[in-house]
Amino acid sequence: MKRFLKISNYALLVLFIGAVYTSCEKEPTTEFEPEQETDLLEESVNARINSTTRIVALQNVDSGRYVSSENGGNVTCNRTKIGAWETITMTYWADGTVSFRGNNGKYLSDNDGQGRIKFNRTAAGEWEKFDLKIDPATGAYSIIRAGKTPRDGYYYLYGRNMTFGLDYVREDALFKIIILGSSKTVALKNVDSGLFVSSENGKNVTCNRKEVGPWEKITLVEWADGTVSFKGSNGKYLSDNNGQGRIKFDRTEAGEWEKFDVEGNPSGGFSVIRAGKTPRDGYYYLYGRNMTFGIEYIREDALFELVSVQ
Repeated sequence: MKRFLKISNYALLVLFIGAVYTSCEKEPTTEFEPEQETDLLEESVNARINSTTRIVALQNVDSGRYVSSENGGNVTCNRTKIGAWETITMTYWADGTVSFRGNNGKYLSDNDGQGRIKFNRTAAGEWEKFDLKIDPATGAYSIIRAGKTPRDGYYYLYGRNMTFGLDYVREDALFKIIILGSSKTVALKNVDSGLFVSSENGKNVTCNRKEVGPWEKITLVEWADGTVSFKGSNGKYLSDNNGQGRIKFDRTEAGEWEKFDVEGNPSGGFSVIRAGKTPRDGYYYLYGRNMTFGIEYIREDALFELVSVQ
């Protein structure tokens, strides 16, 4: 995070966004490191004002296991490590409720308290919004259907069988919400040309747009290690392709080739560099003209601005 904040004097300060999306039936093996734990109820007011979303993992207090979206199948809580399917996007709404989105880009629904649950809703309606109630003894949270109480029915989330139930005092009805990162919707504007980067919905990336449309809206994800990733309109991550030729938003998880450092420039804008790399290492600086990664980091078109968009 410290590295990212260094660009604030040279580019629009961007708050953080998004979830890891994958279409694979076999879960990716990338593991994520958590940030320091945060009081989510205390931060929720500022988060809602700033349209912040959190990338989180849900750890059941009773079992110590993590909730998995199962890529849209029946939700489980049996994972010992945090991978792509255990990485969940938590959104704060203006009414004080939260929603959870899985790696498939769909929302968790309580199914109105009827049986097994899935991340299978395309929009957050009444069944997809929740209240968080902190347990002072553990610092963990109950996850409750928004506006409901035990008297109303089966609205408390259980960890053992991942259903919503009535008996909210059960041991497995508490979850730690572990912060993995944050994200924000932005557009990337090349300083040299004044044009915007387009994800081209998964085809070869371009930088030739005069205005920001759906394909130019990019999810900027900041990870706990201080690196950032970029996710396109198709829900996939930008990869530098290890410095080899044209690039695409075509990766379902953020691995080594999909994490970047951002380096401010005194003249304005910032460079996008493969995380941990320098010019001596090879072709890792992003160019705007032909949207490739290259070694000539002083080229005019190797600087970008971050523009915050809705």
